[in-house]
Amino acid sequence: MTLRNLVGALFWFSMLLVCWILLAQQADLPPLRIWDKAAHTLAFAALMLLSAVAYRPRLKLQWIALLLLGFGIGMEIVQHFLPYREFSFLDMVANGLGILLAMPLVIPVERLMQLRTT
Repeated sequence: MTLRNLVGALFWFSMLLVCWILLAQQADLPPLRIWDKAAHTLAFAALMLLSAVAYRPRLKLQWIALLLLGFGIGMEIVQHFLPYREFSFLDMVANGLGILLAMPLVIPVERLMQLRTT
């Protein structure tokens, strides 16, 4: 298993975890001692870094960012229809901010991991 494949598996595990966090009832989640918008920003920054390291050889960074942003928007739309969650435009902004903050870190992380983009 290559390092990119391992990071890809970690990305999909993280996606499942983020889906659960975004769609579960608040009572089912562990208590969070971090501001909600900061949690969104950190989660989507991590997703951006993991997905970019795993899939950048196949997809341009801009496409990865757009797909993740679409995922974040989609999750907020789904939350609108759940009786125990609510839609938040600011959550979408925080998701986008996390993606943007992570973009300049992709190449340094790849260099640190000694990965080459083919």
